[in-house]
Amino acid sequence: MKKKKYLPKEESIQKTLCQYIKLKWPGVWFRCDLGGLRIPIGQAVKVKKCSFGRGFPDFFLPLRTERYNGLFIEIKKSFNEVYTQKGVLRNNEHLREQLQCLEYLQGQGFKTKFGYGLDDCILTIDEYMKDIG
Repeated sequence: MKKKKYLPKEESIQKTLCQYIKLKWPGVWFRCDLGGLRIPIGQAVKVKKCSFGRGFPDFFLPLRTERYNGLFIEIKKSFNEVYTQKGVLRNNEHLREQLQCLEYLQGQGFKTKFGYGLDDCILTIDEYMKDIG
């Protein structure tokens, strides 16, 4: 029997990513979404009323480069959570909303992408930070 590979939850990836940024770039501002957190229903209703809606990315780094106005990452546990083995976006309304939002933000001058696990998110941020002047 083949063992299933353990993938950390998105919340765990977010927390570790935030810790990484705080250690590597202590003065850099960033924002992580609260979407993956379990909060009481009353607070969840208030948060929902004060946000854009479904599909907005999990992570935002508001630093300009010569090419981009900032960086947005939609954090996922793995590539396979988003795409099939053939590289086709999975048939999932929420993923389509997320992709649409990333495409909209890209059109507004931001670098955007799905981040596939902690290592990919860190690599994306490290690469982005190389362009900060």
